[in-house]
Amino acid sequence: ITNPQTVTHGDAAIAVNGGGGESVPAGNIAFSGITVHYINGYSLPYYFDFNPSNPGGMAAVSLSGLIGSGQSKTGGLGLLNGAPMNSVNIN
Repeated sequence: ITNPQTVTHGDAAIAVNGGGGESVPAGNIAFSGITVHYINGYSLPYYFDFNPSNPGGMAAVSLSGLIGSGQSKTGGLGLLNGAPMNSVNIN
């Protein structure tokens, strides 16, 4: 992914933010081997943000092998329910 801020609507290059219904968890999603680069001097706070807006939470979501350049925040490559993380594995 190159310069994701030009196409994203949030604060990260990769996001999971819905669940398909009021009580249905967001899930059955896997990301692996992703590279994120910001080459135009701009950056987003995180590479990923997994934060469903429904009360169903998350199920079967994973993210591994993420590398990148240009991240503007520290303490984690991304967020899971608002907490900094470097990877995600929810079964």
